[in-house]
Amino acid sequence: MEITFLGTGGVLGVPVWSCNCKVCKEEIKKDKRNIRTRPSILVTSGNKRILVDTGPDFRAQMLREGIKKIDYVLLTHIHMDHSACLMELRAGGKLQLEIPKEVYEGLKENRRVLSYLFARNPDIKIDIFKPKKIGNLFVEQIKVKHKKDYSEEEQPTFGFLFIENGYRVAYIPDFSEVVDKEKVKGLDIFICDGATLETKWGHIGIKGGIKLYKELKPKLMIFTHLNHSHSHKELEKYVSQFGNIKLAYDGLTIKAND
Repeated sequence: MEITFLGTGGVLGVPVWSCNCKVCKEEIKKDKRNIRTRPSILVTSGNKRILVDTGPDFRAQMLREGIKKIDYVLLTHIHMDHSACLMELRAGGKLQLEIPKEVYEGLKENRRVLSYLFARNPDIKIDIFKPKKIGNLFVEQIKVKHKKDYSEEEQPTFGFLFIENGYRVAYIPDFSEVVDKEKVKGLDIFICDGATLETKWGHIGIKGGIKLYKELKPKLMIFTHLNHSHSHKELEKYVSQFGNIKLAYDGLTIKAND
C-alpha cells in the first residue's frame, strides 16, 4: 500500500491569498513544505488507485503528481474544501465514485453536481459506499463527529480505514471526535486532523490528536489538514516530542507496509 498526500492544507490552503502572516509571506519561500493545497490522498495498491476527496485544488494536484487515471473516488463529507471539484471527474473516464449514505443524502441537495457528472461522463458509476475489497485492500468507513462551519450542528462526516495483509491505515482529515473508536485502536498509521493547534471549529486539532495518540497507541500518527498559523518546521519540532508523530506535506509518499 502506497499513500501520496496530494494536499495537506486546511480550508483556505497555504498561503492564504489575502494573508501577510509570517508563514504565508516568508516561510513558504524558505521551505516548500509550507505550501499546502486542500486535503486529499491517493492510496495505491496493486493496480488500483483510490482517491479520497476532490477539493478546490484537485486538478492542480493531479497535474503536479502526473496522475492520469484513478479507479475509485471516496468522499469524506460535503464541505467545499473536500468536494468542490467533483465536477472534474467528468474527465476521469471509467471510475467509481462511492459516498457514505449520510454524505450522499447531503450531496443530493445539489442535484446539479450529480446530474452533470452523469451527463458528461457516462463511464462514471456513482453509488453508496459499502465496506469492500478493492484490489489488495479492504476498505471501510469510520464515523466521526464534525460540526458544520461555526455552528453547533453536526455535518455527516467519515474517515476511511484501509487494510492490506493485516496492516491498518486510517485517514480522518476532519473530526472532533471518533464515533467508531474501536476501528482506530492500535493502528499502524493514523492520519489525523491537525487543522489547528487547539481543538476548535469542529476540529480535534494537534493537541487533541496527541491525546488520541496516547490513548489509541498507533505505531505512527501523521497530521494533515494544517492551517497557516505555524510553519512545518515549528510544528514538526513540537509534535516529535510526544512520540512517533510526524507532519504530512504536499507530495509526500509513504509505503505503508514497509
